[in-house]
Amino acid sequence: MLDSGDERRPQLRGPCRPLPEALYGEGALERPLIGRRDAGDDAEQPLLERLLRCANADAHPEIAAVLWDAASDAEAAAQLEALADRSLGAWEAALRGDARRDEPAAEGWG
Repeated sequence: MLDSGDERRPQLRGPCRPLPEALYGEGALERPLIGRRDAGDDAEQPLLERLLRCANADAHPEIAAVLWDAASDAEAAAQLEALADRSLGAWEAALRGDARRDEPAAEGWG
């Protein structure tokens, strides 16, 4: 990790865990990691974390329903993992497709 005596360098922490300095140290000096959505390769993340990071609006009510109906933390985690197994791939694919359609050239801006 970083030497606490180095005032110039920030502590490299994601929302829930430390981030590897080798990957994010220099980038954190250029732009704070909190302002970046690419802090970590989603393919390397646990399935549950990928689901909770999913930006597809269709995922949000599904996640909320599971959390609302679960009787315990363990039940919620198990049901969220089952939801991710069923739907996360499609939600992520839809986001990739949406991003390509929204490029400026496709809208006549280029």
